[in-house]
Amino acid sequence: MNENSASASEVLTGALQDYGAIKVIGTKTFGKGSVQNLFNLQAGGAIKITIEEYLTPKMRKVNKVGLDPDIQVDGEVPQLLEALRQAGENHFDVTLDRRNVSVNGVSVTDMFEAIRQNGQTLVPVRILAELVGAKTVWNEETRSVQVVSQDGAVTYTPQGENEFVLKDGTSYVNVESFRQAFSGLTWSDDGKKLVLSVKS
Repeated sequence: MNENSASASEVLTGALQDYGAIKVIGTKTFGKGSVQNLFNLQAGGAIKITIEEYLTPKMRKVNKVGLDPDIQVDGEVPQLLEALRQAGENHFDVTLDRRNVSVNGVSVTDMFEAIRQNGQTLVPVRILAELVGAKTVWNEETRSVQVVSQDGAVTYTPQGENEFVLKDGTSYVNVESFRQAFSGLTWSDDGKKLVLSVKS
């Protein structure tokens, strides 16, 4: 789920979450849990009035507050990778070509950019971190990102454009540098097709 999950999808998610039937992966939902009716006015026009509010089975409010996930993950591809990991998958292939992203051979609707410059390939750090089962922590003051795993932490700072790039609110890290820090990652890039793989 994410900030675009609203209304019926939130109420269903909240119910399944309350009953312990699912683990919710993603970001906080939109927060639409109300029912409106449209009433026609005699003088013309209409008025829309909220007549009900949905609550989850455990009486949690949804409207204007949203629901929090059990596992916080931002971005569609990272969310899918985490969901697969939670389901017991331990082998991941993420492929990016000019028109398509696939995860374990299945096309997904989300796209991400790879930056290719000076013979280097940089990929969004959230995707790389999720591939190796790590989490990211952004430091606004230093404009750096820390990747934290069971084995320790690595911090990437904007010291050279071939290692770490901030572009349109996304942090990109040099794939080879990341691979050296997290040895489970393998990758290839021929300039048209990028493949990122992890097998644990």
